[in-house]
Amino acid sequence: MSGKLILSTICFVLLLLLLYVLSWQVGASRTDAAFNQLVLVFGLSLGWAAGILIAPYSRDEQRQFSTLAKSVTAFGSGYLLGKLDQIFKRLFDHEFELNSLYGFRLLAGGSAFVLAAIITYVHRRYHDG
Repeated sequence: MSGKLILSTICFVLLLLLLYVLSWQVGASRTDAAFNQLVLVFGLSLGWAAGILIAPYSRDEQRQFSTLAKSVTAFGSGYLLGKLDQIFKRLFDHEFELNSLYGFRLLAGGSAFVLAAIITYVHRRYHDG
């Protein structure tokens, strides 16, 4: 494994560890912490899937993923974009105050998604084996 892959993996692990530790610190109860960790797992799972989709190993995988990506894109462009519009309207409403627990979950889940997508992409694209 190249030095860049090792460095990428170390950064991924450190950032994920930071999110994990923070997930225990944010919230008033063990139930809050458990739900925070569930958000991390969900974000990591989605990011892992996204990383696999954007970095196919072979032409055959690329053809299979292309069909799947079209389906996901159709779903995302319709239903999810409609929901995102409502979320952004609420977030930018001057009377809206984001609870720190929900804000953490939103940022932690998004961060976990991005981290997993990046590390999956990097390893699938640049790994020697």
